[in-house]
Amino acid sequence: MKKLLLILFILPCLLFGQTAEDYYEKALYSSDYQFQIDNLTEAIKINPDFADAYYFRGLAKNMLGKHIEAIEDFTVVIKIKPDFSDAYYNRGLARNMSGKHIEAIEDFTVLIKINPAFAKAYNYRGIAKNVLGKHIEAIEDFTLAIKINPDFADGYLNRGIAKNVLGKHIEAIEDFTVAIKINPDFADGYLSRGMVKNMLGKYIEAIEDFTVAIKIKPDYAEAYDNRGIAKYYLKFNYCSDLKIACDLGLCDTYNELCQ
Repeated sequence: MKKLLLILFILPCLLFGQTAEDYYEKALYSSDYQFQIDNLTEAIKINPDFADAYYFRGLAKNMLGKHIEAIEDFTVVIKIKPDFSDAYYNRGLARNMSGKHIEAIEDFTVLIKINPAFAKAYNYRGIAKNVLGKHIEAIEDFTLAIKINPDFADGYLNRGIAKNVLGKHIEAIEDFTVAIKINPDFADGYLSRGMVKNMLGKYIEAIEDFTVAIKIKPDYAEAYDNRGIAKYYLKFNYCSDLKIACDLGLCDTYNELCQ
């Protein structure tokens, strides 16, 4: 009798299998992105309108560099849930990363209409505009991001980059300095400030910035490369830095100056 009851209990499980929610929960408990994708795909097969499954599958695909596939998933999410702001945000990120900057701007613009106080949306829209050469508009977006969040180090960094492209080197240095004050471990801030100082011929100060960047991020090829360039102009021993940069994958300057 007990065996019969056990068979009767197991049989429905064999017949019906796991639910969409079962696959969904299994995916979210894992840190393996491919495992997440596989299980979320099973959830979607069972429930084709499972917006959250598409959303998290898109996130996992983005993390694996599958940006086009991620965009497709976020697009499905938006069709199911047109006001799903995180889907616009992440689709915008994926579009930026896949070079679709105009479409990214559209996503961040929709997101800003949904949430006008979302500083990161202005920041990433500004990044897309910067890539497209719209530096003044980009600066406006970075400034709005900073107004919303005055401690937004990335906003100052990106505004400084845009100002530097426009030849506003001193203002760029000021922005990078604020970013560093907000985040003293901001290696990109030191690198960017050092690069502008290099352009202005302030090689000693530039070397100091690159050295701090390297202390924070010991495998920072760009910092070694730029410190080597500064040393080259000062007639210091520059090839050692350029060799390290080359060992880290950045070889053009080393090949030009040291080979």
